[in-house]
Amino acid sequence: SREVRGNNVKMIMLPETAAKHDSYIQNYLDTGIKKVIGTQLRVCGKNKKGEPVWGELLVREAKATADSPPIFLGYFRELAEEMALQNDKLIVDLTVETVTIPVIAIRPDCEVTLFN
Repeated sequence: SREVRGNNVKMIMLPETAAKHDSYIQNYLDTGIKKVIGTQLRVCGKNKKGEPVWGELLVREAKATADSPPIFLGYFRELAEEMALQNDKLIVDLTVETVTIPVIAIRPDCEVTLFN
């Protein structure tokens, strides 16, 4: 957290997003039109090593007083595990669709969960 504190949040964004970030903030401050604030988005950022990391981003706005400038709060939840599961499911689905022999998946209670 010491590496980030006091710096522009762009340092944890990919270059194409970072290049536009400050103008997004300024547009909101000028117009009051919320495009990202209050929404949940899937975004790709950078980890400490500079490697891409996918996650869900939620941005909120807060003010200490009615006259104070806004503070933007970002909540980021990494999706690496969820995306790995989705990729695994996609691989299984594609495999089942392309094999020429019957494939059946059965739970321990004998419920069929997959049949091609």
